[in-house]
Amino acid sequence: MIKFLTFLLLIHHLNASEITSCKISPSGKAEMSFAQSYTVKNIVMKDGKIVMPVEQHKERVYENIRIISKQTYERILSIFKTGKCVSAKKKTPVNFKVRSVRKLKSEYRIANAEVEFDEDIMAVFGIMRNRKGNLSVSVPADFIFIDESFKQLVFKDIISRAPSKNFGKDK
Repeated sequence: MIKFLTFLLLIHHLNASEITSCKISPSGKAEMSFAQSYTVKNIVMKDGKIVMPVEQHKERVYENIRIISKQTYERILSIFKTGKCVSAKKKTPVNFKVRSVRKLKSEYRIANAEVEFDEDIMAVFGIMRNRKGNLSVSVPADFIFIDESFKQLVFKDIISRAPSKNFGKDK
């Protein structure tokens, strides 16, 4: 049984996104790229803990990027503590999954989509509808796609899950 659990842990490690580059500025803010596919900016360490960037809109604070893997948290913490980024050199494919789509009351930001990347990072993307009815995706401010084809794949999946115009309305 212990060998099997060790094997599962190893498999999860193999599926985890590799940190392919990182920079820590003199102000202590880090920018880390995962599997040469996406970057998260403005990660900080405060009181010995990793703090992910937040977005503010009016008086509300949104945690649109979260670490969901203990292993990833430990890797990022180690980078801050040592000041060294041991990065992977090769690009590994990133798995993603749209975990949920939640309809909003806003006329333009019609839904939020939670997207999980390699069971490491969860990011909340907005599904936007303009006045003509066209859909687009709003990316968290501190999340940047590096790989354009990967970005298009993620966007296509998010948009395919957008609520219809009549979602939740009586007919």
